[in-house]
Amino acid sequence: MAYSTAANIKVVLLNVATYTFDDTAIGSFIAKADALIDSYLANVYTVPFTTTPAIINSLSVDIACYYLLRTTYTNDRVEEKNSWVIEWYNKALEILKKLANKEMSLGTAYVPTSSIVSSTDENYTSTFDIDNVEDWKRSEQRLEDIANDRDGD
Repeated sequence: MAYSTAANIKVVLLNVATYTFDDTAIGSFIAKADALIDSYLANVYTVPFTTTPAIINSLSVDIACYYLLRTTYTNDRVEEKNSWVIEWYNKALEILKKLANKEMSLGTAYVPTSSIVSSTDENYTSTFDIDNVEDWKRSEQRLEDIANDRDGD
């Protein structure tokens, strides 16, 4: 699943670009942007994200727009005229680096992979429902083993 859509890109480019871009071309730039995002965050988070955090959507849009604009507008070789495109990209990279170094957070719903707690119940199967804590279930075998340990069996 892509972190952004062609529609997201077109909204941003409405006020910037004079060209019309087809969805296939935009999709290739989104894929490239998402691969860059995943490469920065792979050591900290489980990627690709199954649900796209808002900041990741924003970064995907910004980086994909950079790739698209760089391809389209930097062909005239006038560096000063296009420096804003490079600045846009550099700001996105700055945020990615902060996320990768845990200086920024994706939000409370996302936990860095290195922060995941190991369970002492690894030989047992428990069920957790993130939406309803009342539906959490402990492994019946684990409960029996605890009871047997207490009874000295």
